[in-house]
Amino acid sequence: MNNRYSKGTLTILLINLATVSVNVTVDDGEAPSSSRSEFHLTQSHKPDLDLDDDTGLKGAQVLLNGALLSLGPHGDVPNLTRMAKTVATGSDIVLAPESIAFVTTGTLVPHCS
Repeated sequence: MNNRYSKGTLTILLINLATVSVNVTVDDGEAPSSSRSEFHLTQSHKPDLDLDDDTGLKGAQVLLNGALLSLGPHGDVPNLTRMAKTVATGSDIVLAPESIAFVTTGTLVPHCS
């Protein structure tokens, strides 16, 4: 198993309720890796993908790192770790308007392991 997703690693939840992008600086501190994983959930703006043609926050579709998040052909949940966006540590996290992000730094938190 990749150490980045093992028990005791730090994951940060970021929520942007603003209608503009927001940059967030995270001190990756003692992360054992030179990169981190980001999972950005954003709204779909494609009405043809939704049941009632609503988009944005009223829509029923969600994108994970820009790709439509959907079940597989047999109702199986996709492997989300493969959809991670790998980013160099020390760089800002850019949150799209009205979005949510989970960021896994790989930093071990002793009290959580």
